Amino acid sequence: MARVTSIDTYRRIDSEGLLSPLRFKVYTALYMSGPSTAREIHAKYFKEMTRDTISPRFAELERAGVIESIGTKTCEVSGNLAILWRTNDELPKKVIKPIKIKCPHCDGKGHLSEETSR
Repeated sequence: MARVTSIDTYRRIDSEGLLSPLRFKVYTALYMSGPSTAREIHAKYFKEMTRDTISPRFAELERAGVIESIGTKTCEVSGNLAILWRTNDELPKKVIKPIKIKCPHCDGKGHLSEETSR
């Protein structure tokens, strides 16, 4: 499969620092490899890091609009069916995170208020 990301887009993301350092490393690995699964990228470029450090970056990069899933394939590392990712020709968009409000009773530790009888 051909890469979709232009070198101009890649260079602009790099020169303007449009992604955090770890996200940019994952983006670069996917850019260099072409369409790949998250485990393939982890095994090839990030053996020194845990998968739990790398895997969430794919969803973050997808929300930012710079990578996209293009189907599934059998992962060469795990042997399981996995999402196939590729870079695209978009600049990152600002992702607005929802504001989380902690429960005033337990400071967000899971308190459930008592249900009133009707």
